[in-house]
Amino acid sequence: VAALDAGDQKSTNAIFGMAQVLEGGTLVSVAMVAPSEFALYFFDRLDAAGTQWVRRKIVPLSGGASGLPSLSLQGDTLAVGFSGSGAQSVRLYERHLGGLHNWGLAKTIAGPPGEVTFGYSVSLLGSLLAVGCPKEDVDHDDDPGTPLAADGGSIRFYSRTQGGVHGWGQVELIKGTEANDQVGVSADFDGDQRLFFGLPIRDLTLPNMPESGVVVADGPDDIRYLGSQPWPFPCSLMLGFHAWTDDPTVQGAMRWFRMTTF
Repeated sequence: VAALDAGDQKSTNAIFGMAQVLEGGTLVSVAMVAPSEFALYFFDRLDAAGTQWVRRKIVPLSGGASGLPSLSLQGDTLAVGFSGSGAQSVRLYERHLGGLHNWGLAKTIAGPPGEVTFGYSVSLLGSLLAVGCPKEDVDHDDDPGTPLAADGGSIRFYSRTQGGVHGWGQVELIKGTEANDQVGVSADFDGDQRLFFGLPIRDLTLPNMPESGVVVADGPDDIRYLGSQPWPFPCSLMLGFHAWTDDPTVQGAMRWFRMTTF
């Protein structure tokens, strides 16, 4: 029903629509306007059918932003997380701060020290903000002697009114319990004061996988399981096999399979 583009000279060679969020009649899209340089594009819908849109504002994301931002939009508030190397932070913008449809910067929340991917996921619900930090090494408050859980991850909760108007102070913390939990790799409020968060596939390997569990069409004479490990993007599994054959026409190959294939 409608097609939107950046529509400005600076973004002629930009990669528009790298990330976006739609809430109500407002769309926010991220464009990479130069290497490691991003900008936010704000659009408002003008009709119920969604055929007419107007661009309200372009906000450059400067000041140490690195990596593709994460977004969460609710009402007149936008949260933008920067989890790449450098200044890991979350920025909060308000629609009418500084003028009508100005989308002014209200607050910048700095992450904990180190490359912990603070801001990898963000989610807003009313006056609450959840921020994922999946690469943080976490300790156990009830047992200080326990070694840190490497990449245990965490989710930090912030309140708009904690610390004053637009204070956005921290009010709660959830930690992973084991190494590589990576709590905070995804987080989303469901609108009913509940937060859902995902964990990557942890220690998902198949050391005892029977060879009969693999089907190879026109395959080699002998196949043996070698190893497996989760793919860095949580929901995939890499499997490795050694294969031998006397057929000179058979050549090695790698293929991706959907879960439904099995």
